[in-house]
Amino acid sequence: MNTLGALSIRKGLVVFQFTISIVLILGALVIREQMNYLSNERLGFNKSQKIILPMQTNEANTNSIVLKNELLNNPQIRSVAKGGTYPGIESITGMLFHAEGKVAADNVELQLAYAEEGYIETLGIELLNGRGFSKDFANDAENLVMNEEAVRKLGYTPDNAIGKKVYYELQNATHVMSIIGVVKDYHYQSLHTKIRPLALSISPVFSGPTMYLIVDVNTTRYAKLIATLQNIWNKINPTSPFNYSFLDQDFQKSYEKDERTAALIQYFTFVAIVIACLGLFGLATFTAEQRVKEIGVRKVLGANALQIVKLLSKDSLKLVLVSIVLSTPIAYYIMHIWLQGFAYQIHMTAWVFVMSGVTAIMIALFTVGYQSIKAAVANPVKSLRSE
Repeated sequence: MNTLGALSIRKGLVVFQFTISIVLILGALVIREQMNYLSNERLGFNKSQKIILPMQTNEANTNSIVLKNELLNNPQIRSVAKGGTYPGIESITGMLFHAEGKVAADNVELQLAYAEEGYIETLGIELLNGRGFSKDFANDAENLVMNEEAVRKLGYTPDNAIGKKVYYELQNATHVMSIIGVVKDYHYQSLHTKIRPLALSISPVFSGPTMYLIVDVNTTRYAKLIATLQNIWNKINPTSPFNYSFLDQDFQKSYEKDERTAALIQYFTFVAIVIACLGLFGLATFTAEQRVKEIGVRKVLGANALQIVKLLSKDSLKLVLVSIVLSTPIAYYIMHIWLQGFAYQIHMTAWVFVMSGVTAIMIALFTVGYQSIKAAVANPVKSLRSE
């Protein structure tokens, strides 16, 4: 193979390697931005300092009121609420409802969540209108608290929904419930999913297989508090296992797959950059060897070291620029597809593409810099001696 053919292949490989590297760099930047967005986005509830106690046995369920009252005696505990689910877990069932003046054909699917008194307050969910459930109202089992999306789907508004009736079919009979409260939309599921119509109910009909106590605490000394909780639990539920989790950690588990993807992208980005740098370094060495006499002549004619470095770096930068042009649409398409997995997502802005391109250029300059400087400061007499 002649020298020109070998040089063309080397250049082609460098373009390919840097194209892959830039795609990965841009991917890593977009994923980092999306993960930061997920971490900082307002969820509509307070996930901090919440301990979850699952009640997985009949004993624990039966003694839940006793346990709740005992926990509230602890000054480090602000509030305790019982529910059939909590944000971050898939424990919600759907049921069809229709509004006043509508028929079954107009049914809207609402997600149902069992939530006892204090559930809304303990989670820090904003109540827009009406009230939450209370033991002062004996008929609350016939009432619902809905999010904004639910009342909109039913044809109401948060302002006029209070007192309105909704109907559902169960066991060949039509049942009626009243709306007593409207809460602001909150992310009871991860940001992969759009907020769906949700209704909270205190009716045993809608209770799930597992109940949870949500404990809102005002301490960061969790080890000591968990030990206290376990002692109280064992005293009240001696035959039931004590388990706990933190709400913020449970919610974050929804993004474990995305976090693994981010870690893999970062790893492969590093590997790709190293390979691309080796390829570019080899090309720079090969080019310098092929142009050694040209460099010697230029230096004899008065070219300084900086001019020689620019001369040798220019070709490498051209290859990187070609890689940037090729990688930009590829990276945009791939990351656009990845972001479609989130109902709530960032918008890819120009700075991400600029940053990835600048990073690639800086890496290229650093890689070819040593070889270019070495060739620029070499004694031209040695390179021309054979002439």
